[in-house]
Amino acid sequence: MRRHPISRRRRSDDGRARARELDKIKAGEEGREGIFHDVGAELPAFLRARKVQERAAAIGFDYGELSEALADLASELSEVVEAVEVAGQPAPGAEPDNRVAEEIVTYSLPA
Repeated sequence: MRRHPISRRRRSDDGRARARELDKIKAGEEGREGIFHDVGAELPAFLRARKVQERAAAIGFDYGELSEALADLASELSEVVEAVEVAGQPAPGAEPDNRVAEEIVTYSLPA
């Protein structure tokens, strides 16, 4: 019963909010790393894409229009560019500044 927010009489008008809450609970209990942890690589491409899209939509990464997705992408990319500008050019062979690395990870992986 621990994993089911509904059993604790929590109510929400938003089904996505309940799904996110349940996913957080399951992630904590099962030691998951990210929302795509168990999307099988062996699935046919269409089914894998569908499953990834459903998972992304469950945490708010769904867009009604392509322009909305592109605007979000441009915003995230500008944060990476800003971090690079602040950090400056690293010396050859040096590790990138942590802020740059964090922005790149944020940019490339959904929450």
